[in-house]
Amino acid sequence: MDVLLFCFALLALTAFVARPLYERRRTQTSDPDAGEAQARHRAIVRALSDLEVDRASELVSTDVYEAEKSALEAQGAEALRRLDGRSD
Repeated sequence: MDVLLFCFALLALTAFVARPLYERRRTQTSDPDAGEAQARHRAIVRALSDLEVDRASELVSTDVYEAEKSALEAQGAEALRRLDGRSD
């Protein structure tokens, strides 16, 4: 059991140490505009999440919820298209 625990701890430590190396390599090869589109998409996902919380708390009406959700989903789709390199 101790060996299994030690192996798991060693694996976790290796993943923790190797992560910055992987992240740096990934960001160096990505498109500079992709970072902006990713940040925009993350902001939209957060806004959708906040909207869901507001709806569950009954802070927004159904009409406002539907309109905001549709607008945010359209913006999110556009951000994903930019990440894919398509501008339909």
